[in-house]
Amino acid sequence: MKTNNSVVGATFAVALLLVASHSTFGQGTENQNALLWRISGNGLPKASYVYGTMHVSKKLAFHLGDPFFDALEQSDAVALELDPAQWLKDMGTSKLFTMGVLESLGRGPGVRGFYDNAFNTDFPKREALLGVLAEEPYMIDDLLYRITDQSGNSEELTYLDLFIFQAGRKLGKPVHGLERFDSSLELVMLANTEEGTKADRERHRKRMAKYNDGPPLHELLETAYRNGDLARLDSLFDAENVSSSSRKYMLDMRNDTMLNGMLPLMRNGSLFTAVGAAHLPGEGGILAKLRAMGYTVEAVPSAFTTASIQRRHRYEEMYKPPVLTKVSGPDGDFSMDVPSQYYELPWGGNGRTLISTDPTNG
Repeated sequence: MKTNNSVVGATFAVALLLVASHSTFGQGTENQNALLWRISGNGLPKASYVYGTMHVSKKLAFHLGDPFFDALEQSDAVALELDPAQWLKDMGTSKLFTMGVLESLGRGPGVRGFYDNAFNTDFPKREALLGVLAEEPYMIDDLLYRITDQSGNSEELTYLDLFIFQAGRKLGKPVHGLERFDSSLELVMLANTEEGTKADRERHRKRMAKYNDGPPLHELLETAYRNGDLARLDSLFDAENVSSSSRKYMLDMRNDTMLNGMLPLMRNGSLFTAVGAAHLPGEGGILAKLRAMGYTVEAVPSAFTTASIQRRHRYEEMYKPPVLTKVSGPDGDFSMDVPSQYYELPWGGNGRTLISTDPTNG
């Protein structure tokens, strides 16, 4: 059942992508260009791995070599920034997320015309119902695919993080989320609302001046990611962020949270962790923090080959039958079989939006 519109879809995309991404890149330098890193020593029973992702479905994020699949298959568990299987529940119960959506739709606190509109009753017309049925499911796209109309031919079936989640689930491995939805959303919102001091703005102006005559910043970011060049990604992160506190909220504080989630899992067996590449490099990055704790952290070269492409396709073709449960609508006016608990989300209007997803199979 869908009652939202394109405004809602855009709102969802902004809120969800803020939780899970930003520009994907971080602070510091690494001598070796790599996205896959092996973690060993310091009493670990087995080696674990951490991989820097992009939270997009673009093909450049899927240059996955055989070492990537070897590490994933050999690991006992998988960890991501957030657990995709919990996203609907988290969004449905998050007061911070709910109020952000309501305010963007003109239904939150402090919105003009609240008392004029609060008690209106709009009965749907036939045209409105047809619009609901024909509507593009923007929130489902953001949850399961992230494929855009403009660049669909250069994108894969889903975004990289969800592909890793799906591969882990299809292999029968437990998948863990390292962050709490509300806490992560709050930090990302703080990072994106800080305007910075006068000195911050002047530093930002000078940094950006170097890129005025070159390719767009997003192209430079994509090239650096494709090359696994963490040092380059570092400088580009600084170039695009105005406030000096952006790194604190977006990266450093979240890195500590992720590490606190990774360490006990690594001590129990081999863990394959996938986080945005921003969180890997720099003094406050996950790699440096692991080394400071006494772990050995080594780059794993990973070439993109025909064999690795075939391995990825095998995972995409695998199907894990969901356990369907019959549920009734909130008013008992319908029933259906769903692969997971459905949740009502605050998308707008006088209708209701009820969503159930099967993230394992997309």
